[in-house]
Amino acid sequence: MTVSSLADVLTQARQVVECVYLSAILPSPRIWSNVITRDKLQVNDYEARFPAFVLQLLLAVRVILGCVPHVQVGDTETRLECLLNNNKNSDFCAPLTSFDWNEVDPNLLGTSSIDTTCTIWGLETGQVLGRVNLVSGHVKTQLIAHDKEVYDIAFSRAGGGRDMFASVGADGSVRMFDLRHLEHSTIIYEDPQHRPLLRLCWNKQDPNYLGTMAMDGLEVIILDVRVPCTPVARLNNHRACVNGIAWAPHSSCHICTAADDHQALIWDIQQMPRAIEDPILAYTAEGEINNVQWASTQPDWIAICYNNCLEILRV
Repeated sequence: MTVSSLADVLTQARQVVECVYLSAILPSPRIWSNVITRDKLQVNDYEARFPAFVLQLLLAVRVILGCVPHVQVGDTETRLECLLNNNKNSDFCAPLTSFDWNEVDPNLLGTSSIDTTCTIWGLETGQVLGRVNLVSGHVKTQLIAHDKEVYDIAFSRAGGGRDMFASVGADGSVRMFDLRHLEHSTIIYEDPQHRPLLRLCWNKQDPNYLGTMAMDGLEVIILDVRVPCTPVARLNNHRACVNGIAWAPHSSCHICTAADDHQALIWDIQQMPRAIEDPILAYTAEGEINNVQWASTQPDWIAICYNNCLEILRV
C-alpha cells in the first residue's frame, strides 16, 4: 500500500493506533519504504515497524484537522488553552505570518506580523481547577523589527538558546535580536535586489549558521552570523522557487530544501566556503513541494507535503 494522499495517511494512522491499543504490537504488513540511490530518494514498499515519530506526526495531523473523535490525550480531548491577542481595543490583531516556540524555555513564544513587529509572549500556568490547568499569556516585549512586513521569526540556540532570535521580512533583511539588549539589533544580511525574504531556519547543531530564501528565489542562502552581510554559500540547484528549508537535527553540515520544481534536495555544506554545486540526494515528488520538515528525534525521516498529499521519506 502506497502512502499517496493525506486521506490514506489519516486512515493508516487510525489503523496503527487501534492496533497498538489492542495488541501493543506494531503492524507487520508491508506498508511503505524508501530505496536510496546517490541521486534520488524513492518511496516504495517497505517492511518495517512505524517509528514513534511517524505515529506522533500522523496523530498531530489528525488533531489539527479536528478529526480525532476517538483519540484522546490521557483523559482529555484537544481544547483551546489560551488565546493571545495584543490588541486591547478590538477582538482582532494584525495578521500573523509565523511563530516559533522557544525550545529551551517552553514559556516563551515569538510571533511575527505584517504590522512590522515581532512579539515575544510569556505563558503562565495557573492553579489547577478541577482537572483543568489555567493557561494565560502576556506580552513580554513587542518591537518594531523591520521597515515593512515581518514574514518569519525563529529562536537561536546561541547564548544559551533562550534570548536570541532572528526575523526576516519584506524589506529584504535578516535581523538578529537579543532579549537582554533590545535597544539595538544586528542586520545579518540584506538582499541586493531588496526582494522580500520569506523564511529563515537556524542550523540545529551550529547556531552560527542559518538559511534563508527570497520571494520567487531559486536558491537558499546560507549565512554565518560571524560574517554579516556576506553569504557563505548559495544552494542554487532548484529550477523553480524554493518553499521550504530544514536543517538536519543531528548534523551541522546537512540541509534539505524543497521547491516548486517537485524536488526535495539534501545538501552537504561541509566544504564551505567553497562553492556547493550539487546536492548529494534528491527526491522528485508528484507536485510542487510546499514545505519540508526533518524529524528532530528520528533523523532518518523527512516529511514533505505537496498538493493534498503528505509523504514521509527515509534518508
